[in-house]
Amino acid sequence: MYHAKMENEQAKSANIQVTIVVACAKNGVIGAQNGIPWRLSSDMQNFKKITTGKPIIMGRKTFQSLPKLLPNRNHIIVTRDSEFMAQGALVFSNIESAIGAGKAIALASGQSEVCVIGGGEIYNLALPIADKIVLSLVDAEPVGDTFFPKLCAEWVETSRNSFQKGQNDDHDFELFTYERKI
Repeated sequence: MYHAKMENEQAKSANIQVTIVVACAKNGVIGAQNGIPWRLSSDMQNFKKITTGKPIIMGRKTFQSLPKLLPNRNHIIVTRDSEFMAQGALVFSNIESAIGAGKAIALASGQSEVCVIGGGEIYNLALPIADKIVLSLVDAEPVGDTFFPKLCAEWVETSRNSFQKGQNDDHDFELFTYERKI
C-alpha cells in the first residue's frame, strides 16, 4: 500500500513544471557585481505575477542579493557552502534535490510549477531539467559578469509580448515564453 502511494505522489510531482524565469539583455548579460544592471519596474511586476505562491529556486548569491524574503513564495537555495543557513529558506547542495523539494512543495500547495530565478550557474544547472523558460529580453547591452546561456534548437517560442519603457523603467523589453520540444 505504501509503495503504491509513493508511486502516485511521484507521478503527481512529475506533472509539476520547472520554469526558468530570467531577465536578460540582448548581449546575454543577466548580472553585474551581484546585481541587476538595469531598473525595470514593469518587469518586476511580471516576475511577481509569475512567481507568487510558487516555490522559487536560486543560488546563494541571488538569495543574498534580495533585500528580504519575497512574500508568498517558498525560498529554496542551492549552494556548495555546507555551513550556509538562511532563516525562512530551505538549503540544498544540488539542483536535483532543490527541484525535488520544490515539486513537493508545489504539489502540497496546489501549484503546477516551480520557478528557477537565478543566478547564472543555477540557470546552467537547471536548463537541462527545465520544461519552460519565461525570458524578459531587455533592450540594452550593459557590461556584466554573469550571462544566460544561449538557447539551443530544443526550445520553441510559444508567446511574445512587447513592453514599452514605463516611468520606472530604464529600457523597453519583450517577454518571451519558450517550451521544450517534446
